[in-house]
Amino acid sequence: IAGVHKDIAKAVSDGLALGGDTLQNAADVVHRALATVTDRVRALEEEEDRLEKAHPDAQGALDEAKDEADAVHDRAQRAAEKLERAARLTLALESERRVAEILGGDHVELEKDVKALQARLAEGASETEREQIALQVAEARDDQARLALADGQLLPPPAVVSDACRALQAEGIHAWPGWEYVAEIPSHQKRQELISRLPHLVSGVLLNYPKDVERAQEILAELRPQPTAYVAVAATGALGRSHAAGLDGSDFIIPFHPALYDAEAAEKEHHEIEDRHVKRAERIAQLAERRRADGELRRRLMDWQSDYPAGAITARGDASAAAAEELAGAEKEVAVRRQFLQGVIRRRGENRKELAKAREEKERWDGMSRRLTELVERMAEIPTWAH
Repeated sequence: IAGVHKDIAKAVSDGLALGGDTLQNAADVVHRALATVTDRVRALEEEEDRLEKAHPDAQGALDEAKDEADAVHDRAQRAAEKLERAARLTLALESERRVAEILGGDHVELEKDVKALQARLAEGASETEREQIALQVAEARDDQARLALADGQLLPPPAVVSDACRALQAEGIHAWPGWEYVAEIPSHQKRQELISRLPHLVSGVLLNYPKDVERAQEILAELRPQPTAYVAVAATGALGRSHAAGLDGSDFIIPFHPALYDAEAAEKEHHEIEDRHVKRAERIAQLAERRRADGELRRRLMDWQSDYPAGAITARGDASAAAAEELAGAEKEVAVRRQFLQGVIRRRGENRKELAKAREEKERWDGMSRRLTELVERMAEIPTWAH
Protein backbone atom coordinates (compact mmCIF):
# COMPACT_ATOMS: atom_id res chain seq x y z
CA ILE A 1 0.00 0.00 0.00
CA ALA A 2 2.84 2.33 0.80
CA GLY A 3 4.38 1.60 -2.60
CA VAL A 4 1.10 2.49 -4.33
CA HIS A 5 0.79 5.74 -2.45
CA LYS A 6 4.41 6.51 -3.25
CA ASP A 7 3.78 5.89 -6.99
CA ILE A 8 0.60 8.00 -6.84
CA ALA A 9 2.55 10.80 -5.25
CA LYS A 10 5.18 10.49 -7.96
CA ALA A 11 2.46 10.57 -10.65
CA VAL A 12 1.02 13.67 -9.07
CA SER A 13 4.44 15.30 -8.92
CA ASP A 14 4.93 14.37 -12.59
CA GLY A 15 1.66 16.10 -13.42
CA LEU A 16 -0.27 12.96 -14.32
CA ALA A 17 -2.89 13.46 -11.62
CA LEU A 18 -3.95 15.89 -8.89
CA GLY A 19 -4.43 13.25 -6.24
CA GLY A 20 -5.67 9.81 -5.53
CA ASP A 21 -9.31 10.74 -5.74
CA THR A 22 -8.72 12.15 -9.32
CA LEU A 23 -6.53 9.31 -10.51
CA GLN A 24 -9.32 7.62 -12.38
CA ASN A 25 -10.37 10.88 -13.95
CA ALA A 26 -6.78 11.50 -15.02
CA ALA A 27 -6.58 8.00 -16.47
CA ASP A 28 -9.82 8.64 -18.40
CA VAL A 29 -8.44 11.94 -19.76
CA VAL A 30 -5.21 10.22 -20.83
CA HIS A 31 -7.15 7.37 -22.45
CA ARG A 32 -9.21 9.86 -24.42
CA ALA A 33 -6.09 11.76 -25.49
CA LEU A 34 -4.41 8.52 -26.49
CA ALA A 35 -7.45 7.54 -28.55
CA THR A 36 -7.40 10.94 -30.26
CA VAL A 37 -3.71 10.83 -31.09
CA THR A 38 -4.01 7.21 -32.20
CA ASP A 39 -6.75 8.23 -34.64
CA ARG A 40 -4.54 11.08 -35.85
CA VAL A 41 -1.57 8.73 -36.35
CA ARG A 42 -3.82 6.35 -38.27
CA ALA A 43 -5.14 9.18 -40.44
CA LEU A 44 -1.63 10.45 -41.14
CA GLU A 45 -0.45 6.93 -42.00
CA GLU A 46 -3.37 6.51 -44.36
CA GLU A 47 -2.52 9.87 -45.95
CA GLU A 48 1.13 8.77 -46.25
CA ASP A 49 -0.03 5.63 -48.10
CA ARG A 50 -2.21 7.75 -50.40
CA LEU A 51 0.56 10.26 -51.03
CA GLU A 52 3.05 7.44 -51.63
CA LYS A 53 0.79 6.16 -54.40
CA ALA A 54 -0.07 9.64 -55.65
CA HIS A 55 3.57 10.66 -56.06
CA PRO A 56 4.45 8.28 -58.96
CA ASP A 57 1.01 8.86 -60.47
CA ALA A 58 1.61 12.61 -60.42
CA GLN A 59 5.11 12.14 -61.82
CA GLY A 60 3.73 9.92 -64.58
CA ALA A 61 1.02 12.46 -65.39
CA LEU A 62 3.67 15.20 -65.60
CA ASP A 63 5.87 13.08 -67.86
CA GLU A 64 2.88 12.34 -70.09
CA ALA A 65 2.02 16.04 -70.25
CA LYS A 66 5.65 16.86 -71.11
CA ASP A 67 5.68 14.27 -73.90
CA GLU A 68 2.45 15.67 -75.29
CA ALA A 69 3.80 19.22 -75.02
CA ASP A 70 6.97 18.15 -76.87
CA ALA A 71 4.89 16.61 -79.65
CA VAL A 72 2.68 19.71 -79.85
CA HIS A 73 5.82 21.90 -79.83
CA ASP A 74 7.22 19.96 -82.80
CA ARG A 75 3.94 20.35 -84.68
CA ALA A 76 3.78 24.04 -83.86
CA GLN A 77 7.40 24.53 -84.92
CA ARG A 78 6.80 22.76 -88.24
CA ALA A 79 3.68 24.83 -88.83
CA ALA A 80 5.57 28.04 -87.99
CA GLU A 81 8.47 27.04 -90.26
CA LYS A 82 6.09 26.32 -93.14
CA LEU A 83 4.40 29.68 -92.62
CA GLU A 84 7.76 31.46 -92.34
CA ARG A 85 9.01 29.81 -95.54
CA ALA A 86 5.83 30.74 -97.38
CA ALA A 87 6.07 34.32 -96.13
CA ARG A 88 9.77 34.53 -97.02
CA LEU A 89 9.28 33.21 -100.57
CA THR A 90 6.24 35.42 -101.07
CA LEU A 91 8.07 38.51 -99.82
CA ALA A 92 11.09 37.71 -102.01
CA LEU A 93 8.87 37.60 -105.10
CA GLU A 94 6.85 40.66 -104.07
CA SER A 95 10.10 42.60 -103.53
CA GLU A 96 11.45 41.85 -107.01
CA ARG A 97 11.91 45.14 -108.86
CA ARG A 98 10.92 43.41 -112.10
CA VAL A 99 7.59 42.37 -110.55
CA ALA A 100 6.74 45.95 -109.60
CA GLU A 101 7.90 47.09 -113.05
CA ILE A 102 5.64 44.59 -114.82
CA LEU A 103 2.60 45.36 -112.65
CA GLY A 104 3.21 49.10 -112.82
CA GLY A 105 3.16 49.81 -109.08
CA ASP A 106 5.10 49.44 -105.85
CA HIS A 107 2.37 47.66 -103.88
CA VAL A 108 2.26 43.97 -104.81
CA GLU A 109 -0.01 41.31 -103.31
CA LEU A 110 1.21 38.10 -104.86
CA GLU A 111 -1.82 35.99 -103.96
CA LYS A 112 -4.02 38.50 -105.78
CA ASP A 113 -1.64 39.57 -108.57
CA VAL A 114 0.04 36.30 -109.56
CA LYS A 115 -2.27 35.49 -112.50
CA ALA A 116 -1.93 38.95 -114.01
CA LEU A 117 1.82 38.80 -113.44
CA GLN A 118 2.12 35.45 -115.24
CA ALA A 119 0.04 36.74 -118.16
CA ARG A 120 2.15 39.89 -118.54
CA LEU A 121 5.37 37.90 -118.31
CA ALA A 122 4.12 35.68 -121.12
CA GLU A 123 3.25 38.76 -123.19
CA GLY A 124 6.64 40.29 -122.40
CA ALA A 125 8.41 37.09 -123.45
CA SER A 126 6.63 37.19 -126.82
CA GLU A 127 7.49 40.87 -127.31
CA THR A 128 11.11 40.25 -126.35
CA GLU A 129 11.32 37.34 -128.78
CA ARG A 130 9.85 39.46 -131.58
CA GLU A 131 12.34 42.25 -130.92
CA GLN A 132 15.21 39.76 -130.79
CA ILE A 133 14.18 38.34 -134.16
CA ALA A 134 13.87 41.81 -135.67
CA LEU A 135 17.33 42.74 -134.39
CA GLN A 136 18.81 39.49 -135.64
CA VAL A 137 17.25 40.05 -139.07
CA ALA A 138 18.66 43.58 -139.16
CA GLU A 139 22.03 42.26 -138.02
CA ALA A 140 22.00 39.61 -140.73
CA ARG A 141 21.08 42.26 -143.28
CA ASP A 142 24.08 44.37 -142.27
CA ASP A 143 26.44 41.49 -141.65
CA GLN A 144 27.60 40.90 -145.21
CA ALA A 145 28.17 44.61 -145.74
CA ARG A 146 29.91 44.99 -142.37
CA LEU A 147 32.34 42.16 -143.06
CA ALA A 148 33.05 43.36 -146.59
CA LEU A 149 33.64 46.93 -145.48
CA ALA A 150 35.82 45.75 -142.60
CA ASP A 151 38.14 44.18 -145.19
CA GLY A 152 38.44 47.52 -146.97
CA GLN A 153 36.07 46.53 -149.77
CA LEU A 154 33.16 48.49 -151.16
CA LEU A 155 29.55 47.94 -150.15
CA PRO A 156 28.57 44.57 -151.67
CA PRO A 157 25.84 44.41 -154.31
CA PRO A 158 22.43 42.94 -153.45
CA ALA A 159 22.48 39.23 -152.68
CA VAL A 160 20.47 38.38 -155.79
CA VAL A 161 23.14 39.92 -158.01
CA SER A 162 25.94 38.05 -156.20
CA ASP A 163 23.95 34.81 -156.40
CA ALA A 164 23.38 35.27 -160.14
CA CYS A 165 27.10 35.90 -160.74
CA ARG A 166 28.09 32.80 -158.75
CA ALA A 167 25.58 30.67 -160.69
CA LEU A 168 26.98 31.88 -164.04
CA GLN A 169 30.60 31.52 -162.97
CA ALA A 170 29.87 27.96 -161.85
CA GLU A 171 28.88 27.24 -165.47
CA GLY A 172 32.05 28.82 -166.89
CA ILE A 173 30.53 32.19 -167.86
CA HIS A 174 32.54 35.26 -166.90
CA ALA A 175 30.03 37.46 -165.04
CA TRP A 176 30.45 40.43 -162.72
CA PRO A 177 28.22 42.59 -160.57
CA GLY A 178 27.84 45.90 -162.45
CA TRP A 179 28.96 47.76 -159.33
CA GLU A 180 32.31 45.94 -159.28
CA TYR A 181 32.83 46.75 -162.97
CA VAL A 182 32.04 50.44 -162.41
CA ALA A 183 34.23 50.58 -159.31
CA GLU A 184 37.24 49.62 -161.47
CA ILE A 185 36.80 52.72 -163.70
CA PRO A 186 39.43 55.29 -162.58
CA SER A 187 37.42 58.38 -163.51
CA HIS A 188 34.91 59.48 -160.88
CA GLN A 189 33.08 61.55 -163.53
CA LYS A 190 32.81 58.54 -165.82
CA ARG A 191 31.43 56.42 -162.98
CA GLN A 192 28.77 59.02 -162.18
CA GLU A 193 27.82 59.34 -165.87
CA LEU A 194 27.29 55.58 -166.21
CA ILE A 195 25.25 55.41 -163.00
CA SER A 196 23.02 58.23 -164.19
CA ARG A 197 22.62 56.92 -167.73
CA LEU A 198 22.49 53.17 -167.21
CA PRO A 199 21.41 52.49 -163.60
CA HIS A 200 19.66 49.26 -164.59
CA LEU A 201 22.90 47.82 -166.02
CA VAL A 202 25.22 49.21 -163.35
CA SER A 203 23.07 47.61 -160.64
CA GLY A 204 22.69 44.37 -162.60
CA VAL A 205 24.92 41.61 -164.00
CA LEU A 206 27.50 42.20 -166.70
CA LEU A 207 28.91 39.47 -168.97
CA ASN A 208 32.37 39.65 -170.52
CA TYR A 209 31.21 38.17 -173.85
CA PRO A 210 27.98 38.84 -175.77
CA LYS A 211 28.00 35.23 -176.95
CA ASP A 212 27.20 34.12 -173.38
CA VAL A 213 23.92 36.08 -173.18
CA GLU A 214 21.63 33.27 -174.42
CA ARG A 215 23.25 30.62 -172.18
CA ALA A 216 23.21 33.01 -169.22
CA GLN A 217 19.50 33.57 -169.75
CA GLU A 218 18.88 29.80 -169.62
CA ILE A 219 20.93 29.42 -166.44
CA LEU A 220 19.37 32.35 -164.62
CA ALA A 221 15.87 31.21 -165.52
CA GLU A 222 16.51 28.29 -163.17
CA LEU A 223 17.90 30.45 -160.36
CA ARG A 224 16.29 29.65 -157.00
CA PRO A 225 15.03 31.39 -155.09
CA GLN A 226 13.77 33.62 -157.86
CA PRO A 227 14.66 37.32 -157.53
CA THR A 228 12.08 39.74 -156.12
CA ALA A 229 13.88 42.87 -157.39
CA TYR A 230 14.74 44.14 -160.87
CA VAL A 231 18.06 42.72 -162.11
CA ALA A 232 19.29 43.57 -165.59
CA VAL A 233 21.81 41.35 -167.46
CA ALA A 234 23.92 42.61 -170.35
CA ALA A 235 27.35 42.31 -171.89
CA THR A 236 29.83 44.92 -170.79
CA GLY A 237 29.83 46.40 -174.27
CA ALA A 238 26.28 47.64 -173.72
CA LEU A 239 27.60 50.27 -171.41
CA GLY A 240 29.24 52.06 -174.33
CA ARG A 241 26.28 52.03 -176.73
CA SER A 242 24.31 55.24 -176.87
CA HIS A 243 21.02 53.46 -177.71
CA ALA A 244 21.14 51.81 -174.28
CA ALA A 245 20.77 55.13 -172.50
CA GLY A 246 17.98 55.50 -169.96
CA LEU A 247 15.09 53.32 -168.87
CA ASP A 248 12.04 53.69 -171.08
CA GLY A 249 9.36 55.70 -169.34
CA SER A 250 11.48 56.61 -166.34
CA ASP A 251 11.48 60.18 -165.10
CA PHE A 252 14.04 59.64 -162.31
CA ILE A 253 15.61 56.99 -160.11
CA ILE A 254 16.33 56.83 -156.37
CA PRO A 255 20.03 57.55 -155.96
CA PHE A 256 22.22 54.52 -155.34
CA HIS A 257 24.29 54.25 -152.21
CA PRO A 258 27.73 55.72 -153.02
CA ALA A 259 29.41 53.04 -150.90
CA LEU A 260 28.68 50.68 -153.78
CA TYR A 261 31.39 52.35 -155.88
CA ASP A 262 33.16 55.02 -153.75
CA ALA A 263 35.86 54.06 -151.21
CA GLU A 264 35.38 57.13 -148.96
CA ALA A 265 31.62 56.56 -148.82
CA ALA A 266 32.29 52.88 -148.12
CA GLU A 267 34.52 53.84 -145.14
CA LYS A 268 31.81 56.11 -143.75
CA GLU A 269 29.18 53.42 -144.22
CA HIS A 270 31.47 50.94 -142.51
CA HIS A 271 31.56 53.11 -139.36
CA GLU A 272 27.80 53.57 -139.39
CA ILE A 273 27.14 49.86 -139.85
CA GLU A 274 29.69 49.01 -137.14
CA ASP A 275 27.98 51.43 -134.79
CA ARG A 276 24.60 49.82 -135.52
CA HIS A 277 26.16 46.41 -134.98
CA VAL A 278 27.52 47.37 -131.53
CA LYS A 279 24.22 48.89 -130.44
CA ARG A 280 22.24 45.91 -131.72
CA ALA A 281 24.64 43.49 -130.02
CA GLU A 282 24.18 45.35 -126.72
CA ARG A 283 20.42 45.35 -127.14
CA ILE A 284 20.36 41.67 -128.10
CA ALA A 285 22.40 40.88 -124.97
CA GLN A 286 20.01 42.97 -122.85
CA LEU A 287 17.01 41.18 -124.33
CA ALA A 288 18.65 37.79 -123.82
CA GLU A 289 19.31 38.63 -120.16
CA ARG A 290 15.75 39.93 -119.71
CA ARG A 291 14.37 36.82 -121.34
CA ARG A 292 16.51 34.63 -119.08
CA ALA A 293 15.58 36.60 -115.95
CA ASP A 294 11.88 36.66 -116.87
CA GLY A 295 12.01 32.94 -117.59
CA GLU A 296 13.55 32.35 -114.16
CA LEU A 297 10.91 34.60 -112.58
CA ARG A 298 8.13 32.69 -114.37
CA ARG A 299 9.58 29.40 -113.11
CA ARG A 300 9.70 30.71 -109.55
CA LEU A 301 6.13 31.93 -109.83
CA MET A 302 5.00 28.56 -111.16
CA ASP A 303 6.77 26.81 -108.27
CA TRP A 304 5.18 29.27 -105.84
CA GLN A 305 1.72 28.68 -107.32
CA SER A 306 2.28 24.92 -107.15
CA ASP A 307 3.34 25.10 -103.50
CA TYR A 308 0.80 27.72 -102.47
CA PRO A 309 -2.45 27.50 -104.46
CA ALA A 310 -5.23 29.95 -103.69
CA GLY A 311 -5.88 30.16 -99.94
CA ALA A 312 -2.88 27.99 -99.00
CA ILE A 313 -0.96 30.73 -97.20
CA THR A 314 -4.05 31.78 -95.23
CA ALA A 315 -4.59 28.14 -94.32
CA ARG A 316 -0.98 27.84 -93.16
CA GLY A 317 -1.40 30.95 -91.05
CA ASP A 318 -4.52 29.49 -89.45
CA ALA A 319 -2.73 26.16 -88.87
CA SER A 320 0.23 27.92 -87.27
CA ALA A 321 -2.04 29.97 -85.00
CA ALA A 322 -4.00 26.86 -84.00
CA ALA A 323 -0.77 24.97 -83.28
CA ALA A 324 0.52 27.88 -81.19
CA GLU A 325 -2.75 27.92 -79.23
CA GLU A 326 -2.55 24.15 -78.75
CA LEU A 327 1.04 24.52 -77.55
CA ALA A 328 0.02 27.17 -75.04
CA GLY A 329 -2.65 24.79 -73.70
CA ALA A 330 -0.16 21.91 -73.51
CA GLU A 331 2.39 24.06 -71.67
CA LYS A 332 -0.32 25.20 -69.27
CA GLU A 333 -1.22 21.56 -68.62
CA VAL A 334 2.46 20.81 -67.90
CA ALA A 335 2.56 23.70 -65.45
CA VAL A 336 -0.62 22.48 -63.71
CA ARG A 337 0.67 18.92 -63.40
CA ARG A 338 4.10 20.11 -62.23
CA GLN A 339 2.41 22.26 -59.62
CA PHE A 340 0.30 19.28 -58.53
CA LEU A 341 3.39 17.06 -58.26
CA GLN A 342 5.21 19.71 -56.26
CA GLY A 343 2.15 19.93 -54.00
CA VAL A 344 2.18 16.15 -53.50
CA ILE A 345 5.92 16.24 -52.68
CA ARG A 346 5.49 19.18 -50.34
CA ARG A 347 2.45 17.65 -48.60
CA ARG A 348 4.21 14.30 -48.26
CA GLY A 349 7.13 15.99 -46.54
CA GLU A 350 4.79 17.86 -44.23
CA ASN A 351 2.78 14.70 -43.56
CA ARG A 352 5.91 12.76 -42.61
CA LYS A 353 6.91 15.44 -40.13
CA GLU A 354 3.41 15.50 -38.67
CA LEU A 355 3.31 11.69 -38.53
CA ALA A 356 6.65 11.53 -36.73
CA LYS A 357 5.44 14.13 -34.25
CA ALA A 358 2.10 12.36 -33.78
CA ARG A 359 3.83 9.05 -33.21
CA GLU A 360 6.04 10.62 -30.57
CA GLU A 361 2.95 12.12 -28.97
CA LYS A 362 1.13 8.75 -29.14
CA GLU A 363 4.12 7.05 -27.54
CA ARG A 364 4.07 9.62 -24.75
CA TRP A 365 0.33 9.30 -24.19
CA ASP A 366 0.63 5.53 -24.42
CA GLY A 367 3.25 5.49 -21.61
CA MET A 368 1.10 7.75 -19.47
CA SER A 369 -1.92 5.56 -20.10
CA ARG A 370 -0.13 2.39 -19.10
CA ARG A 371 1.27 4.05 -15.95
CA LEU A 372 -2.08 5.41 -14.83
CA THR A 373 -3.92 2.23 -15.69
CA GLU A 374 -1.49 0.26 -13.55
CA LEU A 375 -1.87 2.73 -10.63
CA VAL A 376 -5.67 2.61 -10.87
CA GLU A 377 -5.59 -1.18 -10.80
CA ARG A 378 -3.15 -1.24 -7.82
CA MET A 379 -5.16 1.39 -5.99
CA ALA A 380 -8.23 -0.78 -6.37
CA GLU A 381 -6.34 -3.59 -4.58
CA ILE A 382 -5.62 -1.46 -1.45
CA PRO A 383 -8.85 -2.39 0.39
CA THR A 384 -8.09 -6.04 -0.10
CA TRP A 385 -4.56 -5.56 1.01
CA ALA A 386 -5.76 -3.64 4.09
CA HIS A 387 -7.83 -6.61 5.38
